Amino acid sequence: MKVEVKGERNEMISRLGILEEKIAEINHRMEEIGMQIEAINKALICLYGHGDFNRCSVIIRCAN
Repeated sequence: MKVEVKGERNEMISRLGILEEKIAEINHRMEEIGMQIEAINKALICLYGHGDFNRCSVIIRCAN
């Protein structure tokens, strides 16, 4: 019985590790999406202020 509980505990710890990795990936992607939204917002503000994109420059970079 004790060995069975230890095996279940190890399985839970393993699954938690995998879950942590997936959450980290999701958080990274959310940061990238947030930066893209910020860049789009800046471009729209520039468009509103100048009437066209000729004077606007927005750079989207990947968050590494």
